Amino acid sequence: MVTGHDVLCVDFRGHLETVLHALPRKSARELRSLVRPLDRKILARAKALPAHSPDAPWWRA
Repeated sequence: MVTGHDVLCVDFRGHLETVLHALPRKSARELRSLVRPLDRKILARAKALPAHSPDAPWWRA
């Protein structure tokens, strides 16, 4: 069951990805080094994340 909180997290993560692409490379690299462990934590806790393809990011499911 998808809750409002789940939708907020997905929308926020998509926005964060947009910001990462807009930042200068060095800043994006530094921020991405903080985001990656959080993504791994979310994926480790997820029971199932529907995705259009196995290569799709979790927030675009």
